[in-house]
Amino acid sequence: MWKLCSQQLIIDDGVPASRCQFPLQNAFALMVHKTQGLAPHATLTIDHNMFAPGQIYVAMSRASSWKSLDILSFDFDCLKVDVNVVNEYKRLNFLNQKGLKEMHKP
Repeated sequence: MWKLCSQQLIIDDGVPASRCQFPLQNAFALMVHKTQGLAPHATLTIDHNMFAPGQIYVAMSRASSWKSLDILSFDFDCLKVDVNVVNEYKRLNFLNQKGLKEMHKP
């Protein structure tokens, strides 16, 4: 339990002022982005807690090698993919199949 502390002051020119102090407790959280390089080993659970497209890639890319990555569970229904990325992949695949020369015929 904390106690609020209030104090009345008089400034040099006679103007009254007050201040109120209350304790703050430091809190720290580590996100996937902040933990890069902090641990030699990464353990992931890919589930309903994944909330953004590309988040799984970012989490997995923090491991320095496949040997230093453990995936405890992987729910494929929880994969989130940005539609723009899918469309760009389709465009690049189409260009690759048709060939760049055919796409730029005069």
